[in-house]
Amino acid sequence: MRHRTMLLLPLLLGLGACADVAARPSPSPSPTPAPVAAPSAGPRSTPTGAPGAPTPALTDARGAVAIVRARVTGVSPRLLPAAVPAGMGEVAVTAGPGGYSLQYTDDLHARTIIVITDIPMGLNGPHQSMGTVRFRGQDAQYQVFDTTAPTSRRVLTWMEPGTQVVRGASTSHVSYYFSATGFTEPEFFQLANSLWPV
Repeated sequence: MRHRTMLLLPLLLGLGACADVAARPSPSPSPTPAPVAAPSAGPRSTPTGAPGAPTPALTDARGAVAIVRARVTGVSPRLLPAAVPAGMGEVAVTAGPGGYSLQYTDDLHARTIIVITDIPMGLNGPHQSMGTVRFRGQDAQYQVFDTTAPTSRRVLTWMEPGTQVVRGASTSHVSYYFSATGFTEPEFFQLANSLWPV
């Protein structure tokens, strides 16, 4: 028994030392403000994980509008939020003739806004709520992912009157998915109500 204790003691001391090192914060230089760049209308390509998938472009809000106008020719209306809050300057855009996906993100990635011309299926949680609301003159599904968190992810999905070419066939509506995380309900609907055709 004493032999086992002798073997375990160095192991436990070693693990304790590792935990102490991991718990100590590493020194970091004080943050310096990043230079503010002028908005760019052109995209900056980023790598993609899926072979054959369109490469998302990183840009700003003006650049996102320009990309959607140039590339998305089979969707009408093409809706984007006009009231993007300050500090959410980076936009990842994936766009093609029949649809687009945009994700606006703040510097800390604590707040996101997503607009997609498709309605993806989501996961349900124990504190979610889902119901139907009137939005842009249509019945829309409104989902709150966690009703216990005031800035939980919120989603609106609806069929916007218009046209969308999907796999060569034209539809009489555009399927829209609008999501935002990090915003209260009034802020969410302010963003959603700012959607405008580009």
